[in-house]
Amino acid sequence: LNTCTAMNVLQVWNCDLVGATFDISALTSLVILQISGNSNLSTLNVTNNTILRELYCQDDNLSTLDVTNNTGLTILEANGNSLTSLNLTNNTKLKTLLLYANTGLALPTGFSGLTELEWVDIYNCNVTVPLNCTPFLNLRRVSAGNTSLPSVNLSTCTKLEWIYIRSSPSVTTLNLPATLSNTTLVYGDGCALTAAAINDILVKLDANGVSNT
Repeated sequence: LNTCTAMNVLQVWNCDLVGATFDISALTSLVILQISGNSNLSTLNVTNNTILRELYCQDDNLSTLDVTNNTGLTILEANGNSLTSLNLTNNTKLKTLLLYANTGLALPTGFSGLTELEWVDIYNCNVTVPLNCTPFLNLRRVSAGNTSLPSVNLSTCTKLEWIYIRSSPSVTTLNLPATLSNTTLVYGDGCALTAAAINDILVKLDANGVSNT
């Protein structure tokens, strides 16, 4: 594989990759890497793949992931792993970030700097701090929630299409923007919103002519 140095796209989906035997360090021309569904893969090194734009590594067995050299990433889908931390400080071009079902993962370092985000899913991660999405003016889809998520602020996200806040019995505050003209779905399951908070959401939806939501 390491002789294929001109390769741009590599898909190794639902194979039986094991441990650290998958070496792509010589594939410096990779733009898209799909390596999902390899439940025995414990290590993925993309340090040398500096021009990656899309990285899909879902449902592997990764406990760590270093993407600090992958500054051109626009899509990162790493859901269903065993990550406990993630540094996204250098990944400010990200538009899609899917991290759900990493049950030990706290809110990634540098999260607030991802101002280009359009889709974020951190459901069933270990987020114990308020989720503040006010920097994400282009956000269209958001999914979050776990037993420790305290609150969600989406007050500046006027392009939202759908909102999932699930399994969050500690969430008493869900701030939505006044303008919700693109919104088609608001889903809150297992939260602790008061009747007044729910009424505020319904009033905003009604004011924007949103029905059957």
